[in-house]
Amino acid sequence: MKRRSAGGVAGAAPERSNTVGDAPAIGHPWGGILVGLSGGRPLRPIQQVAMLEHRIHESRRHVVVVAPTNGGKTLVGRVLLLDAVRRGQRALLVVPLRALAAEQADDLRSTLAAMVPVALPMAPSVVVTTGDYRLDGEWLASPPPAHGEIVVTTPERLDAILRTPNGVAWAERLGAAVIDEAHLVGDGRRGATLELVVASLLTMTLPPRVALLSATVSNPDELASWLGSAHVVTTPARSPLVREVWELEGNESPDEVIVAEARAILADPDAALLVFVFRRASATSLAKLLAATLGVSCLPYHSGLAASTRTATRTSFARGEVRCVVATSALAMGVNLPA
Repeated sequence: MKRRSAGGVAGAAPERSNTVGDAPAIGHPWGGILVGLSGGRPLRPIQQVAMLEHRIHESRRHVVVVAPTNGGKTLVGRVLLLDAVRRGQRALLVVPLRALAAEQADDLRSTLAAMVPVALPMAPSVVVTTGDYRLDGEWLASPPPAHGEIVVTTPERLDAILRTPNGVAWAERLGAAVIDEAHLVGDGRRGATLELVVASLLTMTLPPRVALLSATVSNPDELASWLGSAHVVTTPARSPLVREVWELEGNESPDEVIVAEARAILADPDAALLVFVFRRASATSLAKLLAATLGVSCLPYHSGLAASTRTATRTSFARGEVRCVVATSALAMGVNLPA
């Protein structure tokens, strides 16, 4: 029988405001915009710090936002995107993965459409450009549409755009660039590209406002110094995470232990479960075992699957149609699947 060893609890439940952003203190029209971006929910601590203390919606300085996963960084980044759009400029959202670009674009479209006409007169266009979606030179040369435009891309695609004459002219019409998962600037494989595109944006004749978002950066002041003049928006508040280490007996099967735990978790009809494994084959075999044993929908997720299959799996999980996913580290870097 496995033995559980407590690993402690990280974080504590954050206090939240009683109203969505204390709209009167934030002012018109941002109070209404925040209601739309948050779905009417109270602002989280990092959002209160950004809007009420730093008042990023009234500033033109760069921004560094460090908050834990699910801490509310996305809304802060979207405030900066919409600030640029409202000024008649293009806004840029840079994410680490093509799949994440498509997910973020879909979510932005639905969120912004729901804000019309209460918070926005018209929803800005949301365009994706990655290795899967290419934009021609005529598009790059055109000014932003009257109702505004948000472009979602990856560091590699942005690097390719900035290496063309049309791309440089296009980038100088940007009002804001929000870099998600900014800690990847320290990644040995992809960090150089991300550092290059941020440096390229900062050294333009008319540089856009840059925001760096991360859950794990430990040196936000250094990033702020790199940007030049930046708000550093942080909070110690974290959603509580209970950690355990399980020690198995020599004859115990890890898969059988996971099946037993999954059965207990999924007995709650509102619960969802993510299981992470090291190998693709393990993801496939364990997903099949869980589905067959528990009689629930359970799918594998790994880089060997087609992009359309991975997208369908994420969508089904987010909608509650699939309650269990067994994944490798391919399901990482900002993909938003609460469980």
